[in-house]
Amino acid sequence: MLVVLAFFVQLRVSTEFRGFRHPGLDEKGHIYKVTTNEWYIMVSFRKAGLIAAGLAGLCLKLGFSKDAAPVKDRVQQISQTSLQNASEDIASFSENAQQSNPDMVNEVINIPLPSMYKKSAALPDREILLDFNDPLGDHGSEAATKIGYSFNEIMGRVNDFLGVRCGLDENVADRMALLGLSLYSADVAESCVHEAAHIREASRFGPQLTLFRLRDWQFVNNFDKWSRYWPTLEQDMREAQAGLNADEQGALNVWQRSGNELNLSDAVFFLWTKCEDDAYILFYPTGELSDVRAFDEMLSEQGIPMTKSKYQAQAFIADAASVRTWESLAVIFQYLVNGDRTIEPLEFAIGDCKVTPPLISQYLTSRGVFYDARSRIKTGETSIELAFGFDGDFIAGKEDRLRAGIKVEGIDLGLGKHSPKFSPFAYVNTARDGSFKGFAGGSDVQLPVTSSLSLTATVEYAHDDAIETNIKGKYGLTVVGGIALKF
Repeated sequence: MLVVLAFFVQLRVSTEFRGFRHPGLDEKGHIYKVTTNEWYIMVSFRKAGLIAAGLAGLCLKLGFSKDAAPVKDRVQQISQTSLQNASEDIASFSENAQQSNPDMVNEVINIPLPSMYKKSAALPDREILLDFNDPLGDHGSEAATKIGYSFNEIMGRVNDFLGVRCGLDENVADRMALLGLSLYSADVAESCVHEAAHIREASRFGPQLTLFRLRDWQFVNNFDKWSRYWPTLEQDMREAQAGLNADEQGALNVWQRSGNELNLSDAVFFLWTKCEDDAYILFYPTGELSDVRAFDEMLSEQGIPMTKSKYQAQAFIADAASVRTWESLAVIFQYLVNGDRTIEPLEFAIGDCKVTPPLISQYLTSRGVFYDARSRIKTGETSIELAFGFDGDFIAGKEDRLRAGIKVEGIDLGLGKHSPKFSPFAYVNTARDGSFKGFAGGSDVQLPVTSSLSLTATVEYAHDDAIETNIKGKYGLTVVGGIALKF
């Protein structure tokens, strides 16, 4: 019963006074400190439920039995017993069936198993992506996204090893524990990228005081940020919306990198980043300032009415209309039911081409909401990513912008195993009346060094583009190098 309850709610209540020190500025611009006391009651529905349930299940199975053994020994004991019993049953059945109808037995043995029932012991492919760039610098958006993605990939490999190689995928209680580990890893990665986006955007306009203190298992609570200047409304809005926009970028990166296979940790990380705005709306304590509430209030100050319900409708449409959201939920459900860690994402066959359903991202702007839809078309060795963006003003907002573009991925020059691969892209922005607004263009370059290591670079020029400039912060010409390591 405790395990079931832990899935849905964790209540943490403090009945003491806490002293906080809030740096601020006096009239001369010097930092001063004000000590305030706060009574607080925190209810967290989303951070702890599955983690607590998984750990509770693991403890019930392995920790509280009288003959409890270490995890690996216990798993080996269960596996050996199961295999021995299964072998005896199969041998008995085969002997009886062979005596009664030998032809039928031979036909049954030669029937190939469907692929969905073949459980592979191979670990999913993983990848580390790093840019030679400051994740808190002016052009650091993609660098921060790649760091978060790489951290999740490393923790995903740890999770794969525990589940596949150590046998913890063989029973539900252990799978719940590993799912909890995956959820927490995704939370740590998302929190760092989300807060880095706030810091990076606020630092564009003036000095920023940032503190990180590891004092709370809910990782987002370890960051403290204060601006040492008085921001304008526009600057305040850009800082407030930066975190949620970084989350959408993280979900897009997972969608782009997952390719022909979606594994458990990528599915969890995708949901954690893609649905972060929904979590703000549904689970954030009423009356407390959040990114969503700040965004709504600052839009209203500009005469653009935006309410919590309108924002929720726009966020839900973007998340629910993305097939990858449901595919990620399917991966998690499948893993809990039978321990399978991967699925093949949905693709539609149109002639010789395969088309992926669109991913719809919701980006916040100073005038409302901008939707970005992406789909991929695969033909032979070539993959083409199509993008179409439009303002989400049908519910609330006054953003007047359309955006369309294309990216051709992996053009090989055919110079051998070390031949560079190019992925050129171009995007054009217009107003709804057709007047020109901005553009972005460039290419990603990948130079294989070994079978697993590649040098990467992105060369790009952007001018008032809805994503590259307004979300990623790229202005003019940018050249960023990096590495990609498969393992």
